[in-house]
Amino acid sequence: MNKNFTDILIEDLHKMTNETIPEAVLLQAKMCVLDYIGEGLAGAVIAKKKCQKYLDFFNSEQCGATVIGYNRKASLHN
Repeated sequence: MNKNFTDILIEDLHKMTNETIPEAVLLQAKMCVLDYIGEGLAGAVIAKKKCQKYLDFFNSEQCGATVIGYNRKASLHN
């Protein structure tokens, strides 16, 4: 059976469930998440009009993904 990237990722994640994550790695992961959220919020402010037009054009209110920095939803594709 040929394994695709998703199969390999899931196997690797499953192996990691039995391992202890080093504190430094955990701290770096937290910092990366905070950086991602901060960049998303900053980008939402900088490109607010353009993003609002984009969201309006695709009428994304019925979709389930939250758009960072907006009180809106969008499809995962958008």
